[in-house]
Amino acid sequence: MHNIIPSDSSNSSIIDNRRVKFHDIFKEYCKDTSRLKIASGYFYASGFDIVKNSLKDIPKIQIVMGNETDLETVTQMDMGYSESENDICQ
Repeated sequence: MHNIIPSDSSNSSIIDNRRVKFHDIFKEYCKDTSRLKIASGYFYASGFDIVKNSLKDIPKIQIVMGNETDLETVTQMDMGYSESENDICQ
């Protein structure tokens, strides 16, 4: 993987969402990948909505998340899981 964080950053491995925005770096990274693995201690649907369009052309996505989230995210994940089970059973 090449470094896509701007080199003028004081620490090239830190995305602070002040000078360097996560969604900008993430969007750039997703352009040239065929698989994506994400580990996140906190996962919310509202944050996912910001980057979801960057994911549409990636064939394989895996997300490992902690148990810190909100009711909206749990509800949406449950609905998505139920839909995928229905697709498999048909």
